[in-house]
Amino acid sequence: MWNDIHNNADKLTDNKIVSSLVSGKLEWESEEVSPENDLDKKYYPSEIALPISADSTQLEAICAATQDNSFILHGPPGTGKSQTITNIIANALYQGKKVLLLPKKWLL
Repeated sequence: MWNDIHNNADKLTDNKIVSSLVSGKLEWESEEVSPENDLDKKYYPSEIALPISADSTQLEAICAATQDNSFILHGPPGTGKSQTITNIIANALYQGKKVLLLPKKWLL
């Protein structure tokens, strides 16, 4: 995995989010996303694995990840970012997807 990342660093930075992570600053305009109000109608409980409880805003991020959307999850300390990321990873694995989680220091 390290060789793949090292040998393809230039290709990875073609992605606007990865490029921003490498540079340490936001280098693109994010799209404003309106909250989904009908998540209960769109997702059945059997389709989403949540090993940690989630509030409605966390569930929006988890559902956005199921649609293969790219986004940055940010917020002040104590708002549940780690729990949300845990649920995103667990849900992706539940759906048979592979997950690659890279610490920022690996990208530098």
